[in-house]
Amino acid sequence: MGFGNAGRELARILVDRGQDLGDRMGFRLLVTGICTRTRGAVIDPSGLDMRRILAGLQETGALPGWGSTGRGEGSNAGAAEPDTYDFIRECPSDAIVETTPLNIMTAQPATSYIETALRLGKHVVTANKGPVAWHYRRLATLARDMGVRFLFESTVMDGTPIFNMVSHCLAGCSVIGFSGILNSTTNFILDEMKEGASFDAALEKAQRMGIAEADPSLDIDGWDSAAKTAVLMNVLMDARVTPVDIDREGIATVDDAYLRNLGSSGRSLRLVCEGTRSAGRVRIAEIEAGHSFAGIAGTSSILSLQTDLMGEITLIESHPTVTQTAYGLLNDIIEVATGSPSH
Repeated sequence: MGFGNAGRELARILVDRGQDLGDRMGFRLLVTGICTRTRGAVIDPSGLDMRRILAGLQETGALPGWGSTGRGEGSNAGAAEPDTYDFIRECPSDAIVETTPLNIMTAQPATSYIETALRLGKHVVTANKGPVAWHYRRLATLARDMGVRFLFESTVMDGTPIFNMVSHCLAGCSVIGFSGILNSTTNFILDEMKEGASFDAALEKAQRMGIAEADPSLDIDGWDSAAKTAVLMNVLMDARVTPVDIDREGIATVDDAYLRNLGSSGRSLRLVCEGTRSAGRVRIAEIEAGHSFAGIAGTSSILSLQTDLMGEITLIESHPTVTQTAYGLLNDIIEVATGSPSH
């Protein structure tokens, strides 16, 4: 569900590694359907030829087939937008991979898609942080009641194994707090301003390079970081918060001259996410030159977990690409197929 950058990269990994995965992991993985809002949809119960799908998409910009009510790869119902709920019901599958566009403020319609799939007894793997930030407990409970999995490793720090590490490697250990730098757009803009660029010039450069979206407000105003903070609090500490509950700052009001002067002292400025079970915040913080956060720049990110039995554990992801996001999805798919313990 959704076939943007992460979905297409996952498809490429499956084309390149599918046979090896089957040999090593002991299961066969078939993609039986793809549904998009603007490129059409396609279903084939015997399994889609992903190499041909990717080539065709690059050539025509659209998927072959399904349309709004079709039943197979060869059928085409015209240019009508596919009905996503029909697709979820009709596509024969054990699991749904949900990568539809993020809506940080409502988490819809992705949450409804996920809920529909879970109620049909389908596992769900998602890279969409919205449903986990807003409705984690409800969706996790529904998945458990239906005897299926709801997994979301790619929602924070791409494919870095945060949730897998805590659930599989820290059994009996409690996360009591965290802090991290989790937004690459603000990293880039603050670094450019530190070198003398204005905020507007730094933002424009980030957009030209593809680091920032055409509408970068979710990053600049701290909403992306607030959503990730809510995800971490909800999943790791059962906090039951939403992004609007997070005390939030953005970087739009940072003074250029202040930032340049700060740089001359060896310190840097970062948008930092912090959380405990009772409170979360996103704040602009000065980072000392020797701090573990000092080297986090560009698209890199860092997360430090405070635990009761293992002290502080820090994870760093250096300059990830969409491949890391796709790998997070693949890792969750493998966990569904192999039956590892749930979160």
